[in-house]
Amino acid sequence: MDLKSLDKAVASEEAAVRQASSPSRVAGGTWLIGEVGAYLVGRRATPGTYESAAPAAGKTCRWAVADINGNTLRSGSSRTRTSVVIRKTDGFFQTTGCANWHKIS
Repeated sequence: MDLKSLDKAVASEEAAVRQASSPSRVAGGTWLIGEVGAYLVGRRATPGTYESAAPAAGKTCRWAVADINGNTLRSGSSRTRTSVVIRKTDGFFQTTGCANWHKIS
């Protein structure tokens, strides 16, 4: 995805989150790309609670939190809005098929 398309996708999701029936407040404008990504905790994925809007129709949002050695600590999947807590002791956050993640606290 090129940067212009990425900017459009993020802006579109931000507008959708703001129009949702019970959107959460975005904390400090922190976003993680949900479609596919692996993030090192403490760098791009800072500790906190993240929320992702429902994925596109027909998709399932899958996520996992792993330790620094890649061992899965927590994981889940959803077709609706979901949230994940990333702790400072976690190593990585992985996501696929999700809408973008927004840090809410």
